[in-house]
Amino acid sequence: MRNFLLSPRSFFEELNNESIPLWKLFLLTYLLGLVVAFNGAFKNYIGLNLDLLQVLATVLFNGLLNGLVLIVVFVPLFKWIGNMLKGEGTWKRIYQMILFASLPLIMTLILWVIEIAIYGNFFTKGFIYYHAYGSMRVDQPIRFYIHLIVSVLHILAFFHTLILLFIGLSKAHSIKFWKSVIVLILSSVVGFFIIALLASIVHASIVVFGGV
Repeated sequence: MRNFLLSPRSFFEELNNESIPLWKLFLLTYLLGLVVAFNGAFKNYIGLNLDLLQVLATVLFNGLLNGLVLIVVFVPLFKWIGNMLKGEGTWKRIYQMILFASLPLIMTLILWVIEIAIYGNFFTKGFIYYHAYGSMRVDQPIRFYIHLIVSVLHILAFFHTLILLFIGLSKAHSIKFWKSVIVLILSSVVGFFIIALLASIVHASIVVFGGV
């Protein structure tokens, strides 16, 4: 862990030779999926139509789906595109690297728990407006600044993870840093295109067969 914080390059070099138990990898995968699910729930204001328990149930289920997407879509893309750029990364190397590079994001689950404990069902558009337009700053200044600080920590965790992904990819694939940037960008673009395409097909199928 010390190397992870002070010398991430050394950490990811050593990680290439490690074999992490699958149960730990699956646990980290689910936790990362939960982070993505919480972010999606917040950005899409799902609390408008669901109470807090329903929001949490949705997030817990979507965490599984997001973890599956990581394994089925993004890990293979990171591997294949890296191999196209003469990278040497294996599937397991890439999988382990993504999860450990994402530890800053995974740690933000603590922030989500804190916010839920303070604000309850804050997954609504009303909460965003209440905070963004300063009303909360006047009515509830402590709660306002807590949310502001937590939001900044979320952003810092995202960029920290991004940097670690660049470093991790360069080590997992044994490629130069600039190539790892290309791998990450191309994999993300292609991955989100595949997800959008699959989502469109599923939605169209529901509409067609639902109307039969």
